[in-house]
Amino acid sequence: MENFDIEKILKIASRELITENNCDFSDIPWEEDDFSLRILPLATRSREQTIAEADFIERVCDIKPGMNLLDIASGNGRLSIEFATRGYNVTGIDKGLAAIDFSNKTAKLQNVHTAEFIHSNAVDAQISESYDCAIIIFGAMANFTHDEALKLIGKLSTSLVPPGYLIIELCCLTDNVTCVYQEWYFSDTRL
Repeated sequence: MENFDIEKILKIASRELITENNCDFSDIPWEEDDFSLRILPLATRSREQTIAEADFIERVCDIKPGMNLLDIASGNGRLSIEFATRGYNVTGIDKGLAAIDFSNKTAKLQNVHTAEFIHSNAVDAQISESYDCAIIIFGAMANFTHDEALKLIGKLSTSLVPPGYLIIELCCLTDNVTCVYQEWYFSDTRL
């Protein structure tokens, strides 16, 4: 990592502790290659968890193979690729170029042809009006400012085909969770 910029990491680490009144993650540089490469191995879940999440989404949304799924902040593509292997047409959007590259390579290695990965901020991305389900998981909604989140939800409300399902996994910013969440971003063993 020859272009590592410690100042960008220090800027994040020196922020105030996350509280219910201070939970804007807009200054985290997801789109920067160095940061994206460093966070990519950490922002994942086990294969078993991925399968359980996909099973849950299928069950509660009553979606079936052949349907179109939108994965906002798709990260390393784990859920996008899981759904594609199940027969869904999937579009993953992430603003981390390293995440998009990793997702494309993984899809190619697994011979997955029904997953497309787009490098973009989801708020600015051109999203078609043909999705049966959209997901924003792993606490990714916290990476959008309040205004961005409103704009994104508005955009998604027109991109989902009725009945259309939107799954959002939110971070619970209680005192107990806040400490753990803060650690995930800033501890020496993680970031």
